[in-house]
Amino acid sequence: MDSNSKTIILILSLMSLLSCKDKEEECLSSASYIFKENVNFYPDVEVISLTDTLWMEANIPTTNFDTISKKMVDFSSASNFSFVLSMYKLTETEPVGYDTDLHFKIIERVGKLDPPRVENGHKEFLPIEENGYYKYKIGFVPKIKGTFQFILHDSRSNSVRKNGACNYATYLLNIKNKNGRLELLEPLKGKYTYADEYLPKIYCFKVGW
Repeated sequence: MDSNSKTIILILSLMSLLSCKDKEEECLSSASYIFKENVNFYPDVEVISLTDTLWMEANIPTTNFDTISKKMVDFSSASNFSFVLSMYKLTETEPVGYDTDLHFKIIERVGKLDPPRVENGHKEFLPIEENGYYKYKIGFVPKIKGTFQFILHDSRSNSVRKNGACNYATYLLNIKNKNGRLELLEPLKGKYTYADEYLPKIYCFKVGW
């Protein structure tokens, strides 16, 4: 092969690479969706006992309203789709993350933990897809007494719909319960500050007898 042929092949290869990169950037910038959904905790009481189970449940439609396009979007068959829950015990000065496996028994009724371990009080959950919904129902059985704070985080921004490589989405999640018992955070007032956008994502409760 002469030098001219090698040069042409090199130029074509570079053009192909740049084209792929442009398409990838276009894909990431133009095909994102944002959905809003709620998660419910029950029983919705301020104090539960060491023998009670606090349930976290969600039934999120796979076809949902996209806040960007203002249209209903089918986001079924998603991969990398998960939600993170931060679990803290409240002290006199701040929320403290801890080894939740030692303080809560977790029941995977619908959906599962991924991975099945804790990092500084964070747990990641994978919902299942069933009958047009993403579902999970996770139970928390306390092992110790105290005041606790759960913070629900939005889904991964890189959740991808399997039937469309350019389809990315984020789910903005809030607590459905009208009363997240934020008054239990009053002892921290002036010592620890919460951003306003986190307040609808906080659920507080006590574990008593």
